[in-house]
Amino acid sequence: MKISKIKRIFIATAVATAMTSPFVAQSASAVDTLEVWSLQQSEGPLKQAQAKAVKDFEAANNVKVNFTTYPYVELRDKLLLAASSNAAPDVMMLDQIWVAQYAGAGYIDPIDSRMSSSDIKAQDYFPGAWNSGFVKGKQYTVPFDVGVWGMLYYNKDMFTAAGLNPDKPPVTWTELNAAAKKLTKGTKQY
Repeated sequence: MKISKIKRIFIATAVATAMTSPFVAQSASAVDTLEVWSLQQSEGPLKQAQAKAVKDFEAANNVKVNFTTYPYVELRDKLLLAASSNAAPDVMMLDQIWVAQYAGAGYIDPIDSRMSSSDIKAQDYFPGAWNSGFVKGKQYTVPFDVGVWGMLYYNKDMFTAAGLNPDKPPVTWTELNAAAKKLTKGTKQY
C-alpha cells in the first residue's frame, strides 16, 4: 500500500471514525485542538504516514491535533475509563471487537450522515472488515488496520501429504474449505 493511500485513509478516519458526542456536532475548524488516541503501531512507514497526515490535517483545517498512541491493552482500559467519565478523546481507534460495547454504552456516535458525503466506500474494504463497524444497522467506524484479514499460515508438509499443492495455498473461502476437507483425517486432524 502506498504511503499516500495510508495518509488519505488516516485523514478520513481521523474525521469520520468513532467520534465522541461533543465533537460530532462540530466541524474540525470549530475546535482548537483534537485529541486523537490510537493503537501503538510498530511499522515505521505507518508511523511516518500518520505523523505526516496529522501535519497535513492540521494545516488544512487550522486545528491542533494531539495524537497519542498506546499499547493495545492500555488503550482499551484508558478509553473505557475516559469514556465513562466524559473525558474521552475526540477521535479514537477502536479494535473492531470493541465497537458494539462502545456503541451500546453510548460512548461513540453513529457516523452515517458523515459517510453519505465521504469518498470512503464499502467496496474499498473486505465485507467483514467494513461490516464490523456497524451496530444495529448504524455505522460507527471505518476500518483502518485490518491486516489480519489478509494472512494465511499453513503447513506445506501437511498440504503435500493431503495431495494439495504446497506452493498454491487457497486464496478464496471456497478453496480454503476444500483444502480443509482434504486436510481433515478422522477425529485426529482437523
